Amino acid sequence: MKKLLFLLFFIFISTIINAQTSVNDYIVSNDTIYQRNQKQPKKVAVKTKYIFKDKKGNTYPVYKGTKGGFYIIRTSKRSGKQYRKYIKLTI
Repeated sequence: MKKLLFLLFFIFISTIINAQTSVNDYIVSNDTIYQRNQKQPKKVAVKTKYIFKDKKGNTYPVYKGTKGGFYIIRTSKRSGKQYRKYIKLTI
């Protein structure tokens, strides 16, 4: 029973200490103050200046994904759903 109480007390104290120290963590860099524990912005796909043209003459804008892959967005004729078709593009 003593071990259980000691464990609960230790967890309680450690969470209090962690909450108090993590609030005031700041980084100063080039006249800008950043909060250290803030979440990084989510990466999103970027539309590039390139255009992909298929055999039928349809043109599609080329997107660059978050991991560096290039793709176009195509629409299925049967279901109407949009999907990504990755292309090999070397820039």
